[in-house]
Amino acid sequence: MQLHYEFLGAGKPVIIFIHGFLGSAAQWDTMVAFLKADFTVLLVELPGHGDSPEPKIPFSMDDVASAINDVMVLHVIENVHVVGHSMGGYVGAAFAKAYPLKTKSLTLINSIVGPDTAARKLLRDRAITLIDTYQDAYLSMAISNLFTNEERTRYKASIATMKVNAGKLTVNSIIQSLKAMRDRTGALKELNNAAFPIAFISGSQDTVIAEASILKEVMELAASHDSLAGGHMLLLTHASQVQEKLHIVN
Repeated sequence: MQLHYEFLGAGKPVIIFIHGFLGSAAQWDTMVAFLKADFTVLLVELPGHGDSPEPKIPFSMDDVASAINDVMVLHVIENVHVVGHSMGGYVGAAFAKAYPLKTKSLTLINSIVGPDTAARKLLRDRAITLIDTYQDAYLSMAISNLFTNEERTRYKASIATMKVNAGKLTVNSIIQSLKAMRDRTGALKELNNAAFPIAFISGSQDTVIAEASILKEVMELAASHDSLAGGHMLLLTHASQVQEKLHIVN
């Protein structure tokens, strides 16, 4: 699997940022501006997103994690701090599960380690059914739901840009991503008693991944947790606060 990636800086501890479903590496721009002076930043784009090639066959979170490891091997990177948002967090958890010795820390923003619930799987299936016929309507609704009512007004321009960029994704890329999220096995068992620190940053008004679901994993994994008063796009709406909460990165 080929993924588009970019390095910013060199010769410093490496942080990998993995964006979420319907997003791109550009969504990390504000946070990267905070961190690039002290870290080498590795930005990776998910299959079919941004400049990454469209997936020709079904893929899993483990496949994406393996592709990230290939990048690390190619560039002789021994270990990384992993930061993932939403679907990017699923990939980050898969990477930490498969390559624990290469993981210095794992931070999940608006994301969880475990698999989809039965109810969530049904929502994925409905989206897959709708996407062929109602792509524009689905994307508009899906992106709007990532923000609170107040955020939809404040970040109107950013939301419009997200919708334009999401509209460039192929139906196949969207469907394969939905299936990969639906079918992931998660990493709760494997990350229990992990040797590296795990942190969650949740949105108290997130309607996509409820904070209550994250709190359950925080307890199970004995992880650290910070809650911000926002929706599902904290990397955009609360970038400076999220950056401040990356206290495990050192």
